[in-house]
This record gives sequence, C-alpha cells and structure tokens, in this order.
Amino acid sequence: MTTMTSTPPPLTVTALPAQEAYDYEYHRARLADPSVLDQSVAIRIFRANRTRLERVLTQA
Repeated sequence: MTTMTSTPPPLTVTALPAQEAYDYEYHRARLADPSVLDQSVAIRIFRANRTRLERVLTQA
C-alpha cells in the first residue's frame, strides 16, 4: 500500500497599516475606543491558490 502526502501551499504574509485591511471600517465602527487602531497593523495572508485572509490586529 502506497501513501501519498502533499505539502501545504506556500503562504505570503504581509504586515500593513491597519487602514489597509479590507474590513477596517467595519471593525473601527464597532470599537469603543477607535484610537487603538493608531498602533495597530493589518496582516494580509496570500495562499498559493490566491485566497486572502486579512484582519485588523490591535496591540494587546
């Protein structure tokens, strides 16, 4: 019996200003203190199949 394994597709991860996140306005409107976004970044993840995940991350 032969077992085949595949390697996961490569990821490209980029840190950007929070304002670059596709959901920035959505999250900003829901924050009690939107000024926390002044020290935040957006993390963009590209997979080999071109799907994208992007979220605003705030400093803890």
